[in-house]
Order: sequence, then structure tokens, then C-alpha cells
Amino acid sequence: MSLVQRIRAVFELKPASRHELAGIQYVRGLAALMVVLDHVSSMMSEAKYYGRHPFGAVLETGAVGVDLFFTLSGFIIVYIAVDAGWAPTLGAWVFFKRRFARIVPFLWVVIVGYALLRVGGRGTFPVLEYVRAAVIWPFGVVAPSPVWTLRHEVLFYGVFALTFLSGRRWLLAAWALAPLAWAAFQRLFGPYVGLGPDIAFFLFNPIDLLFGLGVVLGLIYVRRRETWPSAAWAAPATVAGVAAVFALAWAMAYQRDVPWQVIVLGLVCCATLAAACAAWPPTGLIGDLGRRLGDASYCIYLTHTAFVSAILGLASRHARGLPDAVLIAATFLIATLGGLILHYAAERPIVAWSQRLLFPRRIEGR
Repeated sequence: MSLVQRIRAVFELKPASRHELAGIQYVRGLAALMVVLDHVSSMMSEAKYYGRHPFGAVLETGAVGVDLFFTLSGFIIVYIAVDAGWAPTLGAWVFFKRRFARIVPFLWVVIVGYALLRVGGRGTFPVLEYVRAAVIWPFGVVAPSPVWTLRHEVLFYGVFALTFLSGRRWLLAAWALAPLAWAAFQRLFGPYVGLGPDIAFFLFNPIDLLFGLGVVLGLIYVRRRETWPSAAWAAPATVAGVAAVFALAWAMAYQRDVPWQVIVLGLVCCATLAAACAAWPPTGLIGDLGRRLGDASYCIYLTHTAFVSAILGLASRHARGLPDAVLIAATFLIATLGGLILHYAAERPIVAWSQRLLFPRRIEGR
């Protein structure tokens, strides 16, 4: 095989599986791009770069892409682990191993990469913050910063496996609704200042409601999948739904610690995902790009801040006069492209190796 053929093989787009939901891939990709925009804008405001918020900080509303990811996680986990009768199709141990193979080994590689870049640029790095990230420790500052969301993802995976997959569905509902009870407790008795306030805030965080809403949508979908509509309007409606999530978050100055805002936003996220489930399989250049961005969304999310930091550092020293729009567009495109390349060159082979290691005999499943 020639070098060109090897390169083509690395970047080859895998055929869509029979379980792949095209629209969900679009949502994954768009959510990752929203987070990239958020960090381009927020990092420009740092004194070491430009010290200003471009366009009045409106792009920082892109942080809501994380909330879209949380809702999507609740939906996807039900989709891959529950049948039409709402019975588990995976045991808890197999579920844990699949999630570990998909998330953790590549995360470790990324953390090492960030640490090396930090040492190369500054001569040192905050060891404890990187250790917390590597073990997904639920408290304290982590580096790289995007790892904070994985804390909540892992909590959700654990709760789902120990409740729904273990025959205790009501416990999952109790956990998802616990933030409402916790908010009521605090309103009645004031902020909790006793033993373990960090633990309580982590376990009963309002963003848990997003996972719960995603689970509800997932249960509806797996029950009605055979009769779920499929139409040409679904793909543009999905894009419009993502735009509506962004606009709503901006309009109400969205805060993740306000339960009613989380619920309202989560319902719009669910409506977007419902439309995404009706999207036709992708065709053409736009469809392929949507699938690629969806496939690479985790890699883009984890790695983009390194690209953004490098580009803004160079631009602030050597091209400070660039218009904000040009700088943002260039940084956004390079960070996204860098994440795409790393997905094919690093993430995909690492995940495949991890899956072979944990599953020597391939387990058929979604």
C-alpha cells in the first residue's frame, strides 16, 4: 500500500451502521462547534491575549453546547442499552467497559499531550489538576478544563448502570429529579453549609435534569422507533433547533444552577433531538461533513483549547491588528480541523485498540 493509500485509509469515512442516527451525528458536531466558538471568544478576553470580549461576548453563549451534549448523552445511553420493551440489552459490566474504552484511554493521551505542551511553554504544569482530570475526580480544578463535563457524564453512567440496568428504574428517576428537591430544600432552609457541600452540589446538580430529560426522550424513541417519522424537513429542523437552543440561552442569560432554566432549555434540546431522529441518512458533501463532525465531536471538544491557545498566542504577538471576525473565523476553523485530524490519526485507532483489548471476542451491539 502506497503512502497516499495509507493516508486515505486513515481518513476514510466509515459506512453508516444500521444503528446510526444521522441527525444525532449532526447535533453532536454542531454542539462541539458551539463550544469551540465559546472558548475562542472567552479566551480572547484573557489579558494575556487580547483582553476584550468580541461582539459583546455573544459567542460565549456557545457554552450551551455542553448542555446539549448532556441531554444527548441521556438519549444515546438509552438508545444503545434498552430495547423497545424498556428492558436492558447490556449488563452493567459490559456497559461500563464499553464506556471506558470509548472515553478514557483517549482522554489519558490528551491529558499527557496538554501536560507536555504546558511544560514546553511554561516549564511546569499543575500536577494535581492533571491527576484529577486523569481519574475524573469529582471535586477541585481540573486541567485541561473541558474535563469538568466528564465528571457529570461518568456520574450519569454509574447511576444509569446501577439503577436502570440493574432493574431499579425508579432510582434513576429519583436521582434525575433530586435537583428539584435539593433546590426546594435550599430555598426553605438556606444554602447548605454542613459536611460535604461540594458532594451535595455534585450529586444533585441541576444539570442532572438534562440527563433525565434525555432518558425520557430515549425511552419514547425506542418504544416508537418503528413508527417514528422520517422526512426531508427533519435535517433543517435539527439545525434550526440547535440555533433555537443558542438563542434561548442568550435571551434568558442561561445559568446552569437555576433549575427552571435548565428544564426549559432541556425541553428545547429534546425537541431538537426528536427532529434529529427523523433526519434521513446523510448523502453528499454536507451529509459526509456532518457525519465526520459528529464522529470527531469528542476529540474536537477535548483538544480545541490547545489549538485556540496557540493561535491566539501567535496572533496577539505577531498579528494584533487582525479584525476580530477574521481572527475568530481563522481560530475556529483551525481548531476544528485540528480536532478532525486528531480524531482520525489518534482517537479512532486508540478507541479501536481499547475495544480489542477489553473485548477480545467482538460483542455485537449498537
